[in-house]
Amino acid sequence: MKTSDIKGIIPPVITPMNNDDEQTVNHEALRQQVER
Repeated sequence: MKTSDIKGIIPPVITPMNNDDEQTVNHEALRQQVER
């Protein structure tokens, strides 16, 4: 397996989900998390 050199701080991101039957991704809430 090839590995990559990753440097810096890698914060976890919790994917926000919509409360619907398919449990789809809440793109607006995810965008707000990433852009802060």
